[in-house]
Amino acid sequence: PGFDSSSEGFVGALNLRGVSSFVFFHASTQSLALSIPGVLEIGFDEGSLDANMDALEDWLQGDWNTAEAPQDAVESLLKAWAKNSPVEPVAGNPNSLMTRMTNADFVLGSEGPFFHSDTPLASAPGQTGVRFDYSHANAGDWNMNAYELSIDHRFNFKSLPNLSAIVSFPVAGTETEGQWTGMGSLGVGVQYRPTERWSITPMVRTGVVGSLDVGAAAVLFSATLNSHAGFSLQELYAPLPDIQIGITNQLGYARSIQDIKIGDFRLDYGLENGILRNGGYFAGRFGDSSLGWKFFGTASRWFGDDLYLESYANLGGEVHVLGEIDGTPFERLTFALAYTGNFGDWDSLSVGLRGRF
Repeated sequence: PGFDSSSEGFVGALNLRGVSSFVFFHASTQSLALSIPGVLEIGFDEGSLDANMDALEDWLQGDWNTAEAPQDAVESLLKAWAKNSPVEPVAGNPNSLMTRMTNADFVLGSEGPFFHSDTPLASAPGQTGVRFDYSHANAGDWNMNAYELSIDHRFNFKSLPNLSAIVSFPVAGTETEGQWTGMGSLGVGVQYRPTERWSITPMVRTGVVGSLDVGAAAVLFSATLNSHAGFSLQELYAPLPDIQIGITNQLGYARSIQDIKIGDFRLDYGLENGILRNGGYFAGRFGDSSLGWKFFGTASRWFGDDLYLESYANLGGEVHVLGEIDGTPFERLTFALAYTGNFGDWDSLSVGLRGRF
């Protein structure tokens, strides 16, 4: 922040998570004004600087409502954060809860119970996946570190080999210039495999994010429909190598849940967004060994309320240690390296390790 003062009061220039704002204090009237150009203008007239600052804090927490500082104006500030801040933890960037929720569904919808995607087996046991990811991101002057632990389980049914039930529980912590945010979500869904090479995976998910350090709190809901199709080059022409090609498409919807209070914060973001995500991969084995490889790419596009990063790419590769069930391979252990961003405004590198048991 920067300040200019005089006998008439002071003017403070603030950077609120990437949103430029100004605080004006008038000594003669002992009043305070907060201005975010193009977003909102509010005022407080409580008779002293301390009282006005307390009122501003109450307003930010959703506990203040006057004609000069209406409570519903808080939503304008929260939407400005989602639109202009590269580090907003609720929505607007790949580290945010809204993105992580839909991406978790996309990952689950991109894989069947086995490496060769969606092969139905009557003897297929249930499988639990555990994954840890670390990522480092840069956006302008901001540096961010994120840590995520994800646990999911697929219930495969012997009497219904084409159907699986899925439960997913990822939790994450993000650190931005020493400020920490925690988030997590619970997702449930089913995967139906009409053929050996095609699966449909609808998912619903609820997530929560909160941080006392940055003053953020929200509960989100999302619903996605994921389609995955895959085939082997050898299916097209026998002399070709046994390389798997997969295509995954996602259409999803996410929104913030209103009138939620977490601690001292009652913050209604009023966000409502759709997501269109399309990706593909090439996968195969290293010779006749039990090691596999995969190269993948994904493009994501958000629409609806304005977000800081409305489109971005995810590119990377994986190395697998393969296991087998009835002669069908699956990814027992996976090491992944990936880039996420738009090659300029927001860039992130991540490493991940996942096991399936």
